[in-house]
Amino acid sequence: MVEFVHPGFLWALPAVALPVVIHLLNRRRYRRTPWAAMMHLVGAERRSRRRIQWQNLLVLLLRCGAVLLLILLFAQPYLSRSLPGLGGAAGADVVVLLDDSASMAQTQDEVSAFDRAGGVALAAVERLAGRGASVAAYVASEEEPFFAASPLRAEDVPRFRERLARLRPAAWALQPGTRLASLGVSADAGAHDVRFYVLTDLRAADWGANELDPDARRGLEALQDHGTVRLVDVGFESAGSAGIVEVLGGDRPIYARASSVVRPVMQNDAREARGAGTMDMRLDGRSLPPAAAPAVPAGARRELPLEFFVAEPGYHGLAVSLRAGDSFAPDDSRFVAFEAVERLPVLLVEGDPGRVPSEDATFYLRTALQPARAPLGGIRAEVHRASSGAREDLDGYAAVFFCNVRSPAAWLDAIERYVERGGRLVVFLGDHVDGDAWQATLFDEAGILPCRLEGPVRPGEGRHLTELDFAHPLLRPFADWETLFAMAGFAEFYKVRPLGETRVLARFDGPDSSPAMLAARHGDGLAVLFTTSADDDWTDWPRSDVGR
Repeated sequence: MVEFVHPGFLWALPAVALPVVIHLLNRRRYRRTPWAAMMHLVGAERRSRRRIQWQNLLVLLLRCGAVLLLILLFAQPYLSRSLPGLGGAAGADVVVLLDDSASMAQTQDEVSAFDRAGGVALAAVERLAGRGASVAAYVASEEEPFFAASPLRAEDVPRFRERLARLRPAAWALQPGTRLASLGVSADAGAHDVRFYVLTDLRAADWGANELDPDARRGLEALQDHGTVRLVDVGFESAGSAGIVEVLGGDRPIYARASSVVRPVMQNDAREARGAGTMDMRLDGRSLPPAAAPAVPAGARRELPLEFFVAEPGYHGLAVSLRAGDSFAPDDSRFVAFEAVERLPVLLVEGDPGRVPSEDATFYLRTALQPARAPLGGIRAEVHRASSGAREDLDGYAAVFFCNVRSPAAWLDAIERYVERGGRLVVFLGDHVDGDAWQATLFDEAGILPCRLEGPVRPGEGRHLTELDFAHPLLRPFADWETLFAMAGFAEFYKVRPLGETRVLARFDGPDSSPAMLAARHGDGLAVLFTTSADDDWTDWPRSDVGR
């Protein structure tokens, strides 16, 4: 179980005993009453003694119950913010986990939260030494303990102190659900008496703002299967942290001599919302125009698309920072190094090759990405036939396109890794697609792009695009092309129902407004689905002005 300090029970026993003391004093007072004054009541007292005794007992119970009721009404469990010593009975196994995420570097009176956590852990080791207890100490960023002793002896204390002094908070965010779930196994928690102590600053973004985060709750429950768990808050009441935790899109090559976009992720660890602010950018040391940063609720994250222009190929550095961040400056800025290339490599997976190249499912897409009139610039498109087997390493590609591929089953692991790490996956459907195979792999509720394929549809008359979401970064560059998009006609498409947080970027006109283009974020990457084909089997899009 997770132990909480309950202030009501500190005075519950004296409060309950008070009615008992009053009752005994009353009985003693009656015994000292002069016998002459009580003579006229002796007879009645003898007859009703038993009734009076029962009444007195009932009054005593009611008084005790009233006190207990007040305790339960006004005393609520809470997690003590003091720094108690970590206990452990003789012969017990004690497992200590120190949160070493970036926020633990916050200081107050020149003492960091990580220093406070280390002091609590050191005091516990000094107290348990020589008592037959075993101790294993972990930091959250490492799977293996930085200290382990079974049994813990007095001569082990200097070794623990020395190893603890070498530790510093890491530039990462804590994932309590994942770390707690694995701690019971990695700590070999199979002894008869195991006690887990988690020393953390209980950041709202990690543990939950108003209630415990579901992943953190499951991690605690998994750990409780091995022993008693206690959370110790070593953070500071006034410490609020709103910073940039990562920059998405900065770890892959971008195209030189064109506008590019990265997405800094702002995270608010404070207990109050952070208002709108300003994001500053410096490219290769040169200041770029600032951008307006959105408001971020307590315990929440927000992404801000930042557009910039790289003139020359080669390696470049981009620094983004929050202006007037907070009391914890180290996480208010992030620096990313990236490569700008003359030609972006993309992979086209061909699922329905034709007798001649112009009949391939990827023909029009390849022509659009790498026009013959510009063979030395832009994008380098590489075509790979799905029938030749899956490609394991996709990280070198700026985007991967699947065109009328029957099943992605053989590619599943590679695609999940690729998108999770920031890759861009684009899927075009078609008459060669096995809908059940896609539904069972990439499109299920927990898949990369959650949606429900309900089968191909051939309407009686052609459909056109409508309700395009030009606010999305994918369509924002084409905001002036709405009329051209509406000119493309579609004779057949898959009827799709989005699930979860999948976003519809465009729909077909008609009574059912079926989605035409969907997108979903997965990890650091993005997956996009076109519910029609990339060739001219189902649409005249490739031959239209917008397709060219």
